[in-house]
Amino acid sequence: WDADAVHEHIILDLGSGVRPLAGAKLAKYGAGKPQTYHVFMSHLHWDHIMGFPFFTPAYIPGNRIIIYGCHTELEAALRRQQEPISFPAAF
Repeated sequence: WDADAVHEHIILDLGSGVRPLAGAKLAKYGAGKPQTYHVFMSHLHWDHIMGFPFFTPAYIPGNRIIIYGCHTELEAALRRQQEPISFPAAF
């Protein structure tokens, strides 16, 4: 089995840790090899979703981000996170 040939990844939640994870994945695989990320959401508290806007692989064409969760508000929570007053942050 060639681990570098596998371009599927499993992530639990989208907290602040996904930002450094994104950097590590990009360093290993680069932006030119499409990747699939399977994200399993345990719950929708802010500290478990706040890293998603900073997950660089989500902005790379060809990558797939598949989010799994049993929460009826999952999509709405991620959308609300990107709206004022939550984002962008005013300084």
